[in-house]
Amino acid sequence: MHILFDTLKLSKKLEEAGMPAKQAEILSSVLAESLLKESINSNMDLESQFKLKLEARLEKLEAKIEELGKTLNQYFALVMGGIVLLGIILKIHL
Repeated sequence: MHILFDTLKLSKKLEEAGMPAKQAEILSSVLAESLLKESINSNMDLESQFKLKLEARLEKLEAKIEELGKTLNQYFALVMGGIVLLGIILKIHL
């Protein structure tokens, strides 16, 4: 989130409203710093949320990959068992 903030313009408006120049300058500066910090915090919050969502997705993908690996091992065991059984049957009949 980007905020455009003209400290000089605010300072001049405050002076026009009767505020002493130094006070208007300091108030504008403090407000700009506050807005900058808020913007930085907002960006950090968005980054943290993104990281959490990304980590959750990665965990789901890792779980799916692990489950697919287990399923693949089961199918491989069935195929190997079938091959062994076929070999036994062929040996008996030959």
